[in-house]
Amino acid sequence: MGDNQSDHDPDAPLQLFLGNITKWGPRVKAHIAATPDVDVWLLLEMHLAGAPLNAARRQVGMLGYRTFASPAVPTGNLVLDTNVSNCGGELLAVRKGITSSSAGLGKHAGWRAVNVRLFGCNVVIIALYLVPGLGAEAVAENQSRLAALVHFIKALAVPWLILGDWNATPCEVAQLTATRWISGVVVVPSGPFTCRAPAGSESRVLDFAVCCGKLYDKLNLAVDWDVPWAPHCGVRISLHD
Repeated sequence: MGDNQSDHDPDAPLQLFLGNITKWGPRVKAHIAATPDVDVWLLLEMHLAGAPLNAARRQVGMLGYRTFASPAVPTGNLVLDTNVSNCGGELLAVRKGITSSSAGLGKHAGWRAVNVRLFGCNVVIIALYLVPGLGAEAVAENQSRLAALVHFIKALAVPWLILGDWNATPCEVAQLTATRWISGVVVVPSGPFTCRAPAGSESRVLDFAVCCGKLYDKLNLAVDWDVPWAPHCGVRISLHD
């Protein structure tokens, strides 16, 4: 598909919303419809592939967005919950009227990238989901996802921004070899945590940004708990010139 022409105010910040929604459903769709100020949605853990994913994309498209998605992958040994048949699934939705196009070679397990025309230049925005756990399968899968993402980012000649559920803390992500290879800067939202753990466990910040140095002082992140999903909050991101 080709680019769509932009009518976004070139002087206005771009408003983004990151959410690990746990599962796509009518309440998530209604929340998108009721939040008209968002320019770009980054939805993680859609748990959809094939026809159901295409149906969800059509529903979001009818709300005025152009969508880019990566399907959920078979669970296999990645997670311990045997009631879940697939894992992840990412959807990027960019408001129609903002110039956008697919970035990279297409769909990758665990992440999806889109190129957005903003402030007179291109910016690549990436939705990322890393699987939880420290088991061998989970660690290998996340290493594979990050290796592909590093390869992609190092070939870019434009600013880039990763927004995701890292299933790791900001300190842990800052110490990753992948983060150092891309000279990434961690940007954390306001609030003590972004994922509320059950009683007896520790709530943690898992949902945040890693960006190139050029965007570090152009981002503002804030938690938003007024969302129809759990245990993660939403994260509102403002990207300004």
